[in-house]
Amino acid sequence: MAMRKTSTLALTFEGLPVNIPVGLYKAVSEKDLKFKNLHNECGCPSSMKRYCATCNPAGDGPELSKDSLTKGYEISKGNFVKLTESDFAAVPLETLKEIQVLAFVSEEVADLDIDPRYLEESYFVAPEPASARIFSLLFQAAESKGAVAVCKIVLREKEHMATLRSFNDGLFLLQTLYWSDELKDHSELKQNTIAASEKEMGMVNKLIEALLVDKLDLTTYKDNYREALTKLVEAKAAGEIITPIAKAEAPAGDGMDALANAVDDFLKMKKEKAKATK
Repeated sequence: MAMRKTSTLALTFEGLPVNIPVGLYKAVSEKDLKFKNLHNECGCPSSMKRYCATCNPAGDGPELSKDSLTKGYEISKGNFVKLTESDFAAVPLETLKEIQVLAFVSEEVADLDIDPRYLEESYFVAPEPASARIFSLLFQAAESKGAVAVCKIVLREKEHMATLRSFNDGLFLLQTLYWSDELKDHSELKQNTIAASEKEMGMVNKLIEALLVDKLDLTTYKDNYREALTKLVEAKAAGEIITPIAKAEAPAGDGMDALANAVDDFLKMKKEKAKATK
């Protein structure tokens, strides 16, 4: 499937008269199964009708078209300020049609200083035909220096902080970030360190070591739930009767004994598997 361009922007640098036309492309395509709500009585899809609760309280009139709607911000209960597309375009912000580079940092600094909670969405950044040369030079320089750009960008009526780093095949990867005031305070979930015996810590360390790998390859993992759910849908479509699977009850107690046994069994199985592949 051809990559669909999300938008055409200019890659700019704060304080410098440089403008590189680029295209933005979603880097992720979610593969979730899409379900509709059905009416139990007849099995038909229910409708999410778009209507005005004031002009048509019964909801039995014609559905409102998208052209008849505008965005509104509620400034007090029931009191809205209307905003049109031209209002959004009039926001006095340089980053409306730009990826504005504010600074460069090393990859090590970016990875250490950016809390994983900040990461939001990923996009590929590719050059427009006229800017292919300067884009390539910038990519090569950023890659050789291991430099990550810290940027600002506006997407869907919201300004984001973002990082821009060299990726594969001559492309940059832009990752939008949440703002610091959007991260939730987790203090109420804070846990106290529990005193543990040497034996207990040894067992938990053994658990981590059992699953420790030298290199991570995420392509070796697959979405087992989506695969199983697809098979279940196909089975139901073929008229099969689905029997719920009984789940094993969790063992009583704090689970330490069960964990110790499970780790020992896993290590034994891992050793046997390694012997068989030699």
